Amino acid sequence: MTAQPDQDLRVYGSVGVDLDPASGQYTWSDITLGELYADYYGVPLAFIRVGKFSVNWGQGRLFTPGDIMADSDEGTAFRLSLPTMLSGISAIALAQKDFFAEPKNPSYRELAYGLSADLVFGYLRTGFGARYRGAEGLRTVSSLKTVLGGTDFFTDIIFNYCDGESDFGLLSGFYRSWGNLLSYGEYYIDATIPGKIGHSVGLALGYSGLFSKPLDAGVKWLHTWQDDSGSFTAGLVWRHRSHLSISAAVPITYGAEST
Repeated sequence: MTAQPDQDLRVYGSVGVDLDPASGQYTWSDITLGELYADYYGVPLAFIRVGKFSVNWGQGRLFTPGDIMADSDEGTAFRLSLPTMLSGISAIALAQKDFFAEPKNPSYRELAYGLSADLVFGYLRTGFGARYRGAEGLRTVSSLKTVLGGTDFFTDIIFNYCDGESDFGLLSGFYRSWGNLLSYGEYYIDATIPGKIGHSVGLALGYSGLFSKPLDAGVKWLHTWQDDSGSFTAGLVWRHRSHLSISAAVPITYGAEST
């Protein structure tokens, strides 16, 4: 549902239900709320969003250690965006029931607060995001992205600090397309795990219009040296008609049975 009563206000909402025979579920699930928020554009050089919505930070798609606001859709958030400052600045306040010692008597000190900023220098895009909540400490992500020889390269540096202890991680990756062939890869280092076992790698390949048909194919490989386990997934999507598609995937995992 999308509604725009006037030029300064937009309301969006989504709901869904599930039917999953593969798990033995042959009845529809209860209706679940996906997103429900309002955008207000009446503030000069800014816009406000309030409600239940997703916020995605960091550049990882296979591994997402830099997505420090990933739980934003599990509560109610207020976001103020200033798109004309630098290359974009946003401030967020997030409330969740579990944040409060007494949910009926919440305190602003128990909220999670976030701030993100982007700045472009020529072909280099830089970004910084920080999240703070007393019980969680400080979590930050610093990002770099550029294009070299037609290939996108990016890096996220993750730093966390809480109760006198700190840790960090590093995510690097690339994206490249050759016509209908798409390639994407990531390498993640979790510095909290000593040695090589804190390393993980992921690679995804996709091809659109296979055999000149409305058929897309893709494969994804994930591996971690923490326990030498991983997965390989191959999938197809057939876009038969407008608003109608059929998708199928086969996942194969390897490693110890307990992983």
